[in-house]
Amino acid sequence: MRGRLYRCGWYPGLVPSPIDGEWVHGELYTLEDPRWILEALDSYEGSSFERVKVEVQREPGTPVLAWVYVYREPVTEAARIRSGDWLRP
Repeated sequence: MRGRLYRCGWYPGLVPSPIDGEWVHGELYTLEDPRWILEALDSYEGSSFERVKVEVQREPGTPVLAWVYVYREPVTEAARIRSGDWLRP
């Protein structure tokens, strides 16, 4: 999805971005019954994150709506992961 990724301690924080070329890479899952898992994830993520539904791009560029957790705390450019990929900073 379009956004920026930041190192927030030992975990990543996603911040949406309207700028072309700023992408965050991740994994997309299909859930058969999302109610109970989303409640558990909301609890796990805590108040620093907000679950929002956004359009993401599946490869090769097919848009779909997905739930993502957006980081709500302040971030610094020094903590930015420019690759947009937590596994390949």
